Amino acid sequence: MTHTSSIAPRPLRRWFIFLATLVLLNAPCLTGRAAQRKAEHGYAHTRGGELVDGDGHPLYLRGINLGNWLEAEGYMFHFDHGPQSPREIEELTNQLMGPAEAAQFWREYRDKYITRDDIQFLGQAGFNSVRIPIDYRFFGPGESEGFTLLDRVVGWAQEAGIYVVVYMHCAP
Repeated sequence: MTHTSSIAPRPLRRWFIFLATLVLLNAPCLTGRAAQRKAEHGYAHTRGGELVDGDGHPLYLRGINLGNWLEAEGYMFHFDHGPQSPREIEELTNQLMGPAEAAQFWREYRDKYITRDDIQFLGQAGFNSVRIPIDYRFFGPGESEGFTLLDRVVGWAQEAGIYVVVYMHCAP
């Protein structure tokens, strides 16, 4: 298997540096009145050292991770001595299936991996949060798949009364 660099192309790295800077520069806007307004609309936030819901009540997360959905990992596929990173797994599927069929396989995999019924079941089972690790490659310039899938699951979670924690697991 050929190893390829996991460093993102320069324009993509610049875009993410810009995005991270924008988020950091706007972080102070989330304090004071802005945070209070967001909290009044149902956003979880901190109060001192405590996590509270939008009404200011203590919030205790009972969550589960939706790993291996928007970022494939070798240990979750039980590839003990095989590919481990998303890029290595992608390379293997390209070799086994060919690039076009592998791309179609992964699109279908991501589309069907998490369903409305799954999210409803998690709510019924007593979970009040889901953690979604993501791969930056699905959220870059010209990419809409990640946003489409994430919007869909956030909507389902909202229906089920479940908080969503999005986690950038694979960054450039």
